[in-house]
Amino acid sequence: MCRGHCLLPYLLPSPARYEQTTDGHDTTPGPEAEEAHPAPPRPVVLLVDDEHDLRQFVAEELSDTYVTLEANNGEEALAIVCDRDVTLIVTDLMMPVMDGISICRAIRGDVALCHLPIVVLTAKVSLQDHIDVLNCGADAYIEKPFSTSQLTAQIANLLRGRALLRQTFVSSPYAQPAAVTSTTLDKEFLTRLNDYLDAHLADRSLSVEQLAGQMNMSTSTFYRKVKAVTSLPPNDYLRLCRLRHGASLLAEGNLRVKEIASRLGFSSTAHFTNSFMRQFGMTPTEFTKAQKTAEV
Repeated sequence: MCRGHCLLPYLLPSPARYEQTTDGHDTTPGPEAEEAHPAPPRPVVLLVDDEHDLRQFVAEELSDTYVTLEANNGEEALAIVCDRDVTLIVTDLMMPVMDGISICRAIRGDVALCHLPIVVLTAKVSLQDHIDVLNCGADAYIEKPFSTSQLTAQIANLLRGRALLRQTFVSSPYAQPAAVTSTTLDKEFLTRLNDYLDAHLADRSLSVEQLAGQMNMSTSTFYRKVKAVTSLPPNDYLRLCRLRHGASLLAEGNLRVKEIASRLGFSSTAHFTNSFMRQFGMTPTEFTKAQKTAEV
């Protein structure tokens, strides 16, 4: 397949509007930088169907909202997702060379790709056929002949649902990998990453390259995979893990904010406090008071 080399999906930006380097320094853009920041690229939909005219018709219908790529069969589709930044796949079920079922199984079996949403178009109408489509890992199926408005609504619904999950995930002090992952491989990936980060939260020298090596991925694939699953670049996700651990320590009530900031590798108490506020919408002191109120 394409382990270590695939370009992974574009995602909606996270609620946190700034990034942070691994040494703990904010790189918050000023108002001028935010105004000049270009709009995010449109999601990319890969259309896989051996019927050329149908592919082109659907591509035209989706072109106002999405960038579309086309493949004639499953083999071509897998080559594209290993080389291009794809957000979602729409595939026919019955095709020569490699059919829709095989595409789903290949995607779901590759940790670099398994998060990709898949919509299957099928002319088969039996209940068992639909069960087979869902069992192979497809997120949804649409019967042929279909309305393009139905397909557009299904695509938008899948992307919107994924985006909402990620936004909730990054804004919660207690969210677990299962809250944002849709496949077993993704959950295992994020759990492994979290376990490693939890053991190295105080290490200010922790780098994306080091984390990628730990996860047996190239740096570029690791970066895109973390962003695809969580909506955050790896450096920001490391910051989020530190802040979540800080929330746990605050809830325990045994350490002062200054001690927690130092233990987690933040450059100062103010830096920890500001980061906590931006991520969770309250200061560490407010969080602690809220915890005590909830216990009463």
